[in-house]
Amino acid sequence: MRCALASLVLLSACGGGGSSGAGSAPVVPATTVSLLSVALTPTLSSPEFITRSSDGYLYVTDASNNVRKISVSGGTASSLPAVALGAGVALSSANNLYYLANHKLNFLDQTASNVSTPIYTDLVSNFAGLAFAGASAYFSNGGAIQIINSVSVGTSYANATLSCSLSPAQPIGIATDGSSFYATLDSGKVLHTPLGACPSALNASNTFTDNTHLLNPKGIVVVGNTAYVVNNGTPGADDGSISKIDLSPGALNPVTTFMDSTSGNWPAGHVGFCDPYGIAVEPDGSYIYVTNRSACSANIANQNTILKIKL
Repeated sequence: MRCALASLVLLSACGGGGSSGAGSAPVVPATTVSLLSVALTPTLSSPEFITRSSDGYLYVTDASNNVRKISVSGGTASSLPAVALGAGVALSSANNLYYLANHKLNFLDQTASNVSTPIYTDLVSNFAGLAFAGASAYFSNGGAIQIINSVSVGTSYANATLSCSLSPAQPIGIATDGSSFYATLDSGKVLHTPLGACPSALNASNTFTDNTHLLNPKGIVVVGNTAYVVNNGTPGADDGSISKIDLSPGALNPVTTFMDSTSGNWPAGHVGFCDPYGIAVEPDGSYIYVTNRSACSANIANQNTILKIKL
């Protein structure tokens, strides 16, 4: 398996790390990278979904039931109002912050003392991914992806504009680009379909399937003509990775491994993925950010961290 060599920067929450870092050595010796230590109270705990704003912040949801706001330039961080574990978080084209929690789609107003307002309340237990295409919200709801067109601040919605049933598959991570939306599925596949439309069925024409390179896929982002997918891997096996999907029409063997714990220029003492989950991308497409949760055995130095990976 050939993997791309990627440079990494580790964003670590103080107190969240663990031991000095077990794990296999990287194929390429660790190069000089920076280590950003972020002081958070409570400390970062099993971070899951993540998004990057255009004004220099990461927004992360974690097990402490907070949305965390972290400066990508280093040093500053804050905890926004309490939310539920594992909630999707995303920004609209107007840079407004929304998240899924407590069976609701919520708007968090950072201009008014971080007041949180539910705008859609018909969510079932499996609330996970959330993404925007312009002002339209795409989010998981049980075995469906729901769409609310033209979300407006101050407006509540009794019904979704469109509900795309994927049952028995359940969507997890969601991403959009200018023409399509994408979703990782608990069946190990990745859905792709035009914006504003539902697939009539899941089949070879609208899913990527690769049992070698897609292993328990979670977060997904699209950068140009490429999708990057976080593979959580086999539970307890420390085999998380990032897959790369060539979205070009007719691409042969479109799914490959971008990097895993044995490739890339990892920081010394911090080698390997640990229960990876969410992913976000820099606005200019130069870096991706990947959340590491805490369920790993060999790579515990990278528990409860955010990796910054150069593309």
